Amino acid sequence: PHMAKSGVALKDADKGKAAKEFRTSSQYFLPTTNDEILERIDRRVSFLTRIPISHAEYIQVLRYNHLEHYSSHHDFFDPA
Repeated sequence: PHMAKSGVALKDADKGKAAKEFRTSSQYFLPTTNDEILERIDRRVSFLTRIPISHAEYIQVLRYNHLEHYSSHHDFFDPA
């Protein structure tokens, strides 16, 4: 019930294109707080990558139905 169509943050050259040109999955970001198992996974990932968990996103779950696809692309976020 939490899954929603995946979005894509586009760079200027790709503006105006639909997200479905790049990916047609559904996604959900699992909040890891107050869940002992997910918090343990976060700690393990942080240890293995040597990146503080404060610099991470929630665990992302993706679902691809039959004939859905992922095309290589670069997500882009303008820091300005």
